[in-house]
Amino acid sequence: MICKHCGKQIPDDSIFCFYCSKAVAPTSTTIKVRGGKERSSSGSGGSGCLGGLPLNIGKPVIIGVVALLVLAVLAFVVMMVLGMEVPINKKTPVSENSSYRGNSGLSGLFGGSQSNEERPGKDGVTEEAKLSENNPYWECYQNYSDFVLPDSDSRYYSYQEISHLSTEELTIANMEMGARHGGSFSDSDAREYFEARDWYNPGGYSYEFNNYELSNLKLITVYLDMQSGNLYSSGNPYIELYRYDDYVFPTSSSRNLKDSDLSGLSEDALCVARNEICARHGCIFEDYDMQTYFYSKSWYVPSVPEDEFNMNDLNSYESRNISLIDNYKPSTGYEVSDAYWSPDNPYKAIYESYGRSQVYFFSDSSSRLLTSSDIAGMNIDELCLARNEIWARNGYLFGDDHLREYFQHFSWYHPTTAMGDQDAVDFNSVEYDNIRFLRARQTALENGR
Repeated sequence: MICKHCGKQIPDDSIFCFYCSKAVAPTSTTIKVRGGKERSSSGSGGSGCLGGLPLNIGKPVIIGVVALLVLAVLAFVVMMVLGMEVPINKKTPVSENSSYRGNSGLSGLFGGSQSNEERPGKDGVTEEAKLSENNPYWECYQNYSDFVLPDSDSRYYSYQEISHLSTEELTIANMEMGARHGGSFSDSDAREYFEARDWYNPGGYSYEFNNYELSNLKLITVYLDMQSGNLYSSGNPYIELYRYDDYVFPTSSSRNLKDSDLSGLSEDALCVARNEICARHGCIFEDYDMQTYFYSKSWYVPSVPEDEFNMNDLNSYESRNISLIDNYKPSTGYEVSDAYWSPDNPYKAIYESYGRSQVYFFSDSSSRLLTSSDIAGMNIDELCLARNEIWARNGYLFGDDHLREYFQHFSWYHPTTAMGDQDAVDFNSVEYDNIRFLRARQTALENGR
């Protein structure tokens, strides 16, 4: 037949012109379908159709289709060779609005997090995250972009700063200190977690933690043990003593302790009482049990290792109280060093000039009666001390601070009674008479006679 577009002779069964490439209307008959609409059925044989095209397509048509397919394949190959992007199964980049979400509730202390679908890699190339949603640290991964405790290698954290963290977050915070040094993990979940972090570079087999890391590791470990209850069955003697108390002496930084405050305290209790004065100033103790004890207290803010701690930072109350506690020995009662005296103690001058060398006023006042010649020239304070040394030799624990402090300077003084319990002392007849004698002379001097 003749193409009506270009006038060229083409085969009768053609559906397009090989010369001008325009469609050629085939010979057709009109048939009636349901609803009164008409459709065209083409082809001289009328043997059926598929999609409105004849099934008896000629050879030239087949050749044309094959040629188009070959061209398409060649174009694809060229694109691959030249490195052009092939639009097949293309991933959609992470949107600017969905890549990160804030970490509300932490007051900006910690960073935000990235979407776990895809996140920027080390070279800015989008990569798929390695962490699965079944990992127990999945939420931690979602909430923090890098570290749970970002600067745990450069500052000391406190109890209050970690108390809001979950067990999983604390566990990761603990392990990430080792991960910073390239440490590897036997726990598969932890390993998967850190391998999904861009900063993690495993391979560190020999490294040491600095003071900040050691302190923060200890803090987290103690806090986790507190939550699980393991801390209270660890055998730590200080924890058992003051599990439910924040302080032994809450006001030891603002008042002078008295000897009566220390009465009945064990050696461990005195140790805690002494060290809590330094702990208020952030001292980090070297003793393992003492260190653990203070990390369990919410008020404690570690800031300086014990070997760097300056005792001059203590105020006058604290310095005096440490001296008082340091010189107390539960086994022998109260014992104060020569260097320590209360500022207003009237017996210090007598000790300096008399007590150091003589030790006793009357070493035999428990076995012989004193005479007027024995006490001639003695003043009121000396008579008072001579009388009370009879009490002191019998183990009496004085209620008067000044008397107690004076006799504590002597190694022979070993109080055995309760404080102020005069009924617990049993004098012999000589002692009883000498006490009355000395008291009478003291009263006479006080009355000006």
